[in-house]
Amino acid sequence: PAGAGGRVVKSLRWKLMFMAMVAVFVPLYLINRYGVSEFDRFTRRALEDQLIDVAVMVGELYRCTQDDPQGGTALKPATFLALCDTFSLETDARIRVLSDQGVAIYDSARHDEGVDLSARPEVAEALLGEYDASWELTEDRSYVFYHCAQPVLADRGVMGVVLVSRHTGPIVGAILRMYQRQRATTVMALVFSALAAALLSWSMTRR
Repeated sequence: PAGAGGRVVKSLRWKLMFMAMVAVFVPLYLINRYGVSEFDRFTRRALEDQLIDVAVMVGELYRCTQDDPQGGTALKPATFLALCDTFSLETDARIRVLSDQGVAIYDSARHDEGVDLSARPEVAEALLGEYDASWELTEDRSYVFYHCAQPVLADRGVMGVVLVSRHTGPIVGAILRMYQRQRATTVMALVFSALAAALLSWSMTRR
């Protein structure tokens, strides 16, 4: 019957459109997820490497504030503190310098000075002479804070620890922008595939 034939044609058209959209959506979704995952992993590793570099530089400067064998001082404490403030501003990171007992003697945020931080896991490891890092969520669970603890070594052992912290706000912002662009691209691809499938199905079933 003509009615039954028309229903078959319409069903075939919808199936072709659905299959075309699935064929476009699934690869795009997997590629986008993989791309974001790789970007996130790479940038987080790059962030940790940057924090390590800052910690090493600050540690070397801290070492220079100690008296040399001739009784002189290579770097004045005031100069050291000013340099730490500069590093903190340029890298958007929080820098804390701890004594060999884990007590903060400098904090770029001016919050933990005089506080014993030796109980922090990464600090405890650094006080043993080994680099360590940790992370934690912010209170609103929007960002992750990375904490890198670098020991400052001297002939007599560990003379201090540099603790550098920074949140992943810029990374999260970049990922959100990637998701927005990916959504827009996926929607356009789905619309195009639906139109192409509709045109193809119409040309195949019009007779």
